[in-house]
Amino acid sequence: MKKTLLKYFTVALITISTISMPLTVKAAQKSNISIRPNVAYSKYDITGDGKADKIRINFKSESYLNIEVNGKKSFSLNAQNIYLVNADLYTLNGNKHFLKLKCQDIDNDHIDYDKLLTYKSGKLVSAVNLMSHRKGAFNARHSNPYAVNARRSRFYSIYHNL
Repeated sequence: MKKTLLKYFTVALITISTISMPLTVKAAQKSNISIRPNVAYSKYDITGDGKADKIRINFKSESYLNIEVNGKKSFSLNAQNIYLVNADLYTLNGNKHFLKLKCQDIDNDHIDYDKLLTYKSGKLVSAVNLMSHRKGAFNARHSNPYAVNARRSRFYSIYHNL
């Protein structure tokens, strides 16, 4: 009797421990990734197909700015007066992918280009023009903290509504 009770207890213990073991799952994509110019990234999805894409921002100060997705030029911008480019890849609501592109002017540090781009039909197109949401905020990178906080709250409401 003791042996059969021990067998049942052992089987029950093994079954419970097997069921409660953690499963290995693929980690979700980080929701905000900074992308540097002239560096190729191949771990992130921007097209929305669930597969990793090759993303590269080709930039030469005061000359050109091109963005390649999977080896094809999908965006270009006249960078004649641009000296600094900041780009971030965002994933919102699980499957909405955006590239936030912000460019600063060489003459006065003002932000000349600030848009959320999304991938459609082989091209990166503007989803939201963030310049129009600044509403009088100082457009330089050295702005006062109160304007920065006001802009952040507006940006969060924009991102949240996409």
